[in-house]
Amino acid sequence: MWHFVKKDNKLWVIKAFDRRSRRTVGWVLGVRDSATFRRLYNKVKHLKDTVFYTADEGRVEE
Repeated sequence: MWHFVKKDNKLWVIKAFDRRSRRTVGWVLGVRDSATFRRLYNKVKHLKDTVFYTADEGRVEE
């Protein structure tokens, strides 16, 4: 899940959440690129049975 913070600079809040509990399990602030995703991934990579979805490319499994 992602949101614009500032439309001028395209600063994004990118979130990871648990579908069962509906709680946010991690988030990062940055531009919409692979480096920002990696920062989020590093925060949640310890979780089991994860699936990542992107707006542009669909489902990504790690």
